[in-house]
Amino acid sequence: MLGKLIKNEFIQTSKSLITVYAAAGVTILFMLLSYVTDITWIGATGSSVLVLIGFISLIMTLVMIVNNFAHSLYGNQGYLSYTLPVKCSNLLFSKFIVSFAWVIIAYAVLFLTIIIVVWYFKAKSNGLIESAFEMIRGLQVINDLPTMNSIITYVVVMGLGSIVTVLSMLSFVFFAITVANTRSFQHKPTLFGLVFFFIAYFTNKIASTGATYNLPLSVVATAEGVSLQAVSMSDAQNVLFVYGIGGKIFTAVFAVVLLLITGWIMEKKVNVK
Repeated sequence: MLGKLIKNEFIQTSKSLITVYAAAGVTILFMLLSYVTDITWIGATGSSVLVLIGFISLIMTLVMIVNNFAHSLYGNQGYLSYTLPVKCSNLLFSKFIVSFAWVIIAYAVLFLTIIIVVWYFKAKSNGLIESAFEMIRGLQVINDLPTMNSIITYVVVMGLGSIVTVLSMLSFVFFAITVANTRSFQHKPTLFGLVFFFIAYFTNKIASTGATYNLPLSVVATAEGVSLQAVSMSDAQNVLFVYGIGGKIFTAVFAVVLLLITGWIMEKKVNVK
């Protein structure tokens, strides 16, 4: 049954995003046309539009996820959703799994748009970008800085951390909307939804920030490469590229706990209008 819920959720949510991704595809075609025909202004305009579409797709994905959760469970479709012969936890996790997939897709689209734009300008730069990278490599060797590959790996790790942040925000939103639709708070669901969201957000922010700077677990990029080290960010202030992951681990655990609580509230406490 969970598989069917996920399938239907994908079909339903894709209708809200197909226009954005279609626009990205059309823009890529225009950039390829510019590359073939050597019409510079089309490529320059397309590059700006393509990066903009990448960011818009991420924002629209997040907005769609929140709206879909609120309307399908606590709006006009609420009675229909809760009368399905499935557990409330299945409803919740099907939406979270699909939301997770859409976030990954949105990040992938954004990353792809950036790669395409970099490739385009590299092809049009007549070797200037290659020369700039050679200069950077020379500075890295002279100053004993991390290599470009190490920096890219470090950025990827930060990107994975940002995905944890986004998914935790979804968990906070699902929790807040659900609590706001219990009998005690449903007379002002929007107000109490915001209140509970900020309670969850700031609780996590305070605790995860402390864990980030004080827990001895960080990803460090040096001239020797990227490694996971038992050192806190506060103890590695003299290192240029250090990323404490203790906070991300706490955030992930906190988000899972809130999801479990949300599922229990949906099963026992939610009062559908």
